[in-house]
Amino acid sequence: MLDDGQAGDMVGLLVRSLKREVIMHWMVIAKPGVGTFSTKFKAEIYVLFEIEGGRKTLFFSNFSPQFFLRTAYVTGRVKLGEKVKIVIPW
Repeated sequence: MLDDGQAGDMVGLLVRSLKREVIMHWMVIAKPGVGTFSTKFKAEIYVLFEIEGGRKTLFFSNFSPQFFLRTAYVTGRVKLGEKVKIVIPW
């Protein structure tokens, strides 16, 4: 028996109080109060140069790229700081 599982692990659950259709493959199952969830956060990011396999074109605020966060690709929105108007990955 496992104490925990991560994205990509194959696990089976016995949940007596819920119907099978209620639990989806993307859901997090945890004890109440164990984790916190966010839809927004501030981060310092490194934009790969084209030679590193990254972007070829510049971008502005409200750009919506895919971020890799530990085990998942997540679509997000970039809001640049007050001093940064444009990102040029050359």
